[in-house]
Amino acid sequence: MMRLPRYLRLRESPYLAGALIALTLLAAYGITYRAGGTSTAAPHLFYVPIIVAAFLHHHRGGLAVGFIAGILCGPLMPSHVGDAVPQTVENWLIRLGFFGGIGALTGALTRGLASQVELLRKVNTETVLAFVRAVDAKDPYTAGHSLRVSEYATAIAEQMGLSAADVDRIRWAALLHDLGKLAVPEDVLRKPGELTDAEWALMRTHPVKSAQIIEGIATYRDYVPGVRQHHERYDGKGYPEGLSGDEVCLDARIIAVDRKSVG
Repeated sequence: MMRLPRYLRLRESPYLAGALIALTLLAAYGITYRAGGTSTAAPHLFYVPIIVAAFLHHHRGGLAVGFIAGILCGPLMPSHVGDAVPQTVENWLIRLGFFGGIGALTGALTRGLASQVELLRKVNTETVLAFVRAVDAKDPYTAGHSLRVSEYATAIAEQMGLSAADVDRIRWAALLHDLGKLAVPEDVLRKPGELTDAEWALMRTHPVKSAQIIEGIATYRDYVPGVRQHHERYDGKGYPEGLSGDEVCLDARIIAVDRKSVG
């Protein structure tokens, strides 16, 4: 539901993350060597790959890359490149300890951050599902409807070969599309017979109401077009705005097809 920032999504791409860490390690080594060795300030550049590894792989990754950095900036790096003066073992071991310690500490902190992000995502999802259950409780004739629409819309989006971000957006827009029914009187929602023109007018406000409910939440704003337009039709005979053709966003078109298939 709550999409991860791009930098957090690196955790889901181990090869890309590994390449980034390797490149920053090599860059730190090359710059430090060209700068003259460990007697300069350049060894501080090794903290970049260490922190990146700790962020992506927590304390184990930070500790492992800290150890590698300690080797690259230790026995493999002279104190003064021009004079070929080696480092003392004491200096190397101290630097190795700092690198490893920073990696482990940063990894532990980022692991806690990742746990909090996952908790927020879980709470976010549970909050949306609570709203959906509230709609089901108010309109028992369509109980489970939003969940079914979300499942089918997701399948359609995946079959179309859309990106993971697009599929995720469509999934949640479909789940949220009927929240506006909470603002429709129960006697209209539950009416067993045909609705009057006035009652239909009330019912047709629910896409706008759904959009109004979610548009004030920053992480939900990408879902607004699909939610607002899910009753629009390609031929222009839908509502609330009578949009037609490509004026109707892709998300809404997918949700609309799916919505008709489940009633």
